[in-house]
Amino acid sequence: MILLVLTSHRLDCFNLCIKCLEAHTDLQVFENIYVLGNELAPAHREYASAFVGRHSNAELVEFGPRGWQPL
Repeated sequence: MILLVLTSHRLDCFNLCIKCLEAHTDLQVFENIYVLGNELAPAHREYASAFVGRHSNAELVEFGPRGWQPL
């Protein structure tokens, strides 16, 4: 199984999502976790990188420009 997490441009929403995932989901069941970072601000990148650092099966994939089209 693969988990895709599309980052919100609101850091508080992304932080809540990550906290809920870590508290209520066995993330080791996923072969890969991709955090899709759509033109992240520096603070947002820091949170996403910290999540990826805590989970060996997670990877941050950054892209731009901002919006749905690049996705």
